Formats: sequence, structure tokens, C-alpha cells
Amino acid sequence: MARWRLRIRSQLAGRATGVAAALVVLALVGAGLTYATFGAPGTTTRTVTASTWQTTGQFDGSATVTRENPVYPVGTVLENRSVYLLAIDPWYNGTYRFSYQASQRGDLDAAVTLQLVLRGVEPNGQEKTVIWQTSRRIGAATAASLHPGESVVVPFAIDVNDTVHRVDAIEAQLGNPPGSPAVLLLGTVSVRGTVDGQPVERVDHQTVSIALGSSTFRPQDTGPVTHRYQTRRRVTVARTYGALRRVGGPLLFGLSLLGLVGLVVAGNRGRLDLSANERARLTYEEDRRTFDEWISTISLPDAAREFPVAEATSLGDLVDFAINTDNGVMEDPDDGAYYVLHDDVCYRYSPPGTTTDVGPDRDATPRRDDASTGADGTVHGPDAPGETSGEAGPGDD
Repeated sequence: MARWRLRIRSQLAGRATGVAAALVVLALVGAGLTYATFGAPGTTTRTVTASTWQTTGQFDGSATVTRENPVYPVGTVLENRSVYLLAIDPWYNGTYRFSYQASQRGDLDAAVTLQLVLRGVEPNGQEKTVIWQTSRRIGAATAASLHPGESVVVPFAIDVNDTVHRVDAIEAQLGNPPGSPAVLLLGTVSVRGTVDGQPVERVDHQTVSIALGSSTFRPQDTGPVTHRYQTRRRVTVARTYGALRRVGGPLLFGLSLLGLVGLVVAGNRGRLDLSANERARLTYEEDRRTFDEWISTISLPDAAREFPVAEATSLGDLVDFAINTDNGVMEDPDDGAYYVLHDDVCYRYSPPGTTTDVGPDRDATPRRDDASTGADGTVHGPDAPGETSGEAGPGDD
């Protein structure tokens, strides 16, 4: 039998009560986990997304040709261009459109205000310092009970030539302060109401900068701007567990219960206790592994078989004797026994299951596999004392 099996049986035989108690505890833990996972998982509170919605604001601008020129007929509308000519179209006209979308439903009151903002700014690293600023309202609109997909549209009109003159006049009255002038078209949207059943109150801003040149103006950043929002709420849901717990609880309970039953059955049938031969075999195999460095595989010399034999009770005792007498331990590959030769005496240890015939009054031929030892220590086999072979002895008729 393999050493690990003997060792397990030996450990279980000496600690059967403790092992049984541990298995009971593990079975109870497995049963508790199984019940908590499937029978009463309980609840937990988590935050979920109640609704999603978004607002969109967009400026659309154009300029109408009002003066004679060789390129565009008077009355031509130039829309959403990156540059306009002050000489032929000095007015910048357009609209600001606000709308929103919701995942379910909505009811919002909206107020939209457009302002023309004039300011002087000075660069300050990545920021800008505002030296002066003034503004005036150029458009406004309100809408009640605005539903998703519906829009609020606010028109505006800016006399760009007049704006240039105003900026120059302000700069002159302020003594031409440092920095450069900037013109902004500012849209402010205030909404209040409900979206997907959740209360909402927000204020959003959107700006378009207008760069002024000596003969041109350039509206910038006129594309749509979208703001996305979420409303979240706390909900109570049934607790869920991962695959490890769903499988581990029942598996722990089943294996622990199976092990407990097996331990009880094995104990009642006496399968845990080691026999004398099994205990000797386990001791030998553990000693063999422990003292491997002290043992050499060498055939016993024929002359040594004539020495008197002293039997050691264990391999460990034989190794201790070899160490104390400054000798080596020989493992004879022929009979599997271990020997120490000292002062013309053959000190020997025979592992369980092997027999040897070494000594001055015995046949020098070793035997390992053709004889066996019974439970009472009697040697059985073709050469055992008291047994006969197929040939008649001197006293046979």
C-alpha cells in the first residue's frame, strides 16, 4: 500500500473524533451557505438609472447681401458661413433652437435668453483675464409644457458694423486698456419640470464667439451642443450570488457529509487502524526517506554472510548505529535488506515483507520474493522450516 494511504489512515485513526467534528462543522457551514444562497438570499439596495435625457442647443446664422457688388445680387442670403464681408452684408441674422429628448416622457417649462456680450480680454497662461465687459439682450422666448422632441426657437439680429463702432468707442473711453476685444453670442436656457417622472431643474449655457476684422466677421463654434443627463434612484432588489457560492455551498455540504459517513463506516469496520505489519511498513518508508543520504546501494560481500547477525528493530536504529560507529549503511539490491558491517558483525534491518538468510549456519543465497511472512510472524514458502519441496529428504521412504 502507498505510503500516503497508510499515513492518512494513521492520522485518521488517531484523530477520528476531531476530524468528525470538523466535518460536522463544514457540513453545517455548507448547509448554511446553501440555504442563504437559494432559500433566503435576502435583499440589497443599489443605485440604478431611472431615466436618461439630453438637451440640444444650436445656433444657425446667415447674412443678407444689402449693398451692390460684382459677386452677389442684393438680397442673396448667405447661410452658416465661416466668414462674412462687412462691406456687402453687415447684419448677422439667425436663430437659436433648443430641444430635448427623454427615454420615456417629459414635461418642461423652458425660458431662453440671447445676449450679445462685448468684452476686453487679456491672455493669462491657459486662461484669459476679462478687463472689461458689457452685454445686452437681443432675444428671448418661453415655452410651457415642452414635450420631448418639441423646440423653442429664438431669432436674433446683430448689426456687426454698429458692434464694431461700440467696441472702438468703449476701448477709447477706457483709455485703450491692454488685451483685445471679443464679441460673444450667449444663449441661456432655464428648464424646470419632470422628465421620466423625475423632477428636473437646470440652467445651460451655449456661446458663439464672433471674431471681428477690419472688413470681415467670423462666427465660430456654431454647431449643435448636447448635454446628457441621468436621473438615478435607490431600489431594493433580491441579493444575487456568484457561481462560486452557488456551487461551493452545496458542494461543501455534500462532500463534508459524504466524508463524515465514510469516516463512521470505516471506523465501525476497523478499516482505520493499521495492522502491526502496516505500522512497521509506514515507519520503514518514512525512515527510508528521512535517512536516504546515509544509505548506499551495495551488494553485501560473500564473506560478510559468514559474520554473526544482529537484527535492528528499525531502519532508523540501524542508521543511528552506523552514524555512532562511523560506518555506512548498505542496501543490498538482492534481498532488499540494510546492513552495517562493524567488528566482524553484520548488523541488519529487514523491511517488512522481506526475508534474508545470512549467517555462518545458513545458506548464503538471499531470498526476497519467494517467501512471505504471515500475520503471526511465521515464514511461509518453499524454503520455510517444516515445509517440504518436491524432492524426498534423507529420512523419506
